[in-house]
Amino acid sequence: MRAFSRVHFIVYVGTKRNYNNLSLISQINTTCSPYDVTVSGNKLFIVSHGPHIIVADKDSGTLLDPITCPSEVGQLNGKSVGIAAQDNFLYISHFSSGCIYKLTTVGKYVATIGSRGTGNGQLLAPRGLCISADGELYVAENSNNRVSVFKTDGTFIRHIQGNMDGPWDVAMDTTGNIHVSNHNSSVITVYNHEGQYLHQYGSGQFTNPIGIAVTADGFSTVVEYSCKVLIFNTSDHSPLSSGYTKRYTSRLWSNL
Repeated sequence: MRAFSRVHFIVYVGTKRNYNNLSLISQINTTCSPYDVTVSGNKLFIVSHGPHIIVADKDSGTLLDPITCPSEVGQLNGKSVGIAAQDNFLYISHFSSGCIYKLTTVGKYVATIGSRGTGNGQLLAPRGLCISADGELYVAENSNNRVSVFKTDGTFIRHIQGNMDGPWDVAMDTTGNIHVSNHNSSVITVYNHEGQYLHQYGSGQFTNPIGIAVTADGFSTVVEYSCKVLIFNTSDHSPLSSGYTKRYTSRLWSNL
């Protein structure tokens, strides 16, 4: 067991456009180091270094019965580092198998999306995930230096690539632009919905970014490997605030 096995909830203290302070409001203590978290209904679903999917009440943080993965998936044990949810389904990236597993929120196997490789519809070291409002699944491929886009039924749509170096996580803002955290180059690269490169931000502001989430009011929240959390205004890319969590923080969930 690693030393810091917690999911931290951070609140922004200030007005809508004045994110000046970060304060820890609560935490969930888990038995294994958490890698990613998502929400569906009133539950949080967490993939970690352990074999199962951790489940907790979204409001109270109370741990509920974990999900034992079906035989098609097997025990996770740190092989899954990304999770997303939509319409009572969970999508879990499997780093070593090069695929995404689709499950119901009670753990029933539905489908396998992608296979290990470099071609269309294939994945190499998939990590962070996000799902757009129109049902497109975006997958950050750490070793292929791209983001692959699928329908949630598993149909491959397109690749987004160029100006990526070790993409670790992906998020979408309210305008439909895609933000990708690049672990190796330590920048966030931004693309439009069609995959055209627009710009980058964060250079010199952090080292080895891993998690990223974009709030509904236009702020990008980035966590780096050292556990520093930074907030940027996505309109002018200016840093607004920063703070620290415990070690092994991975990804962020935001519905702000």
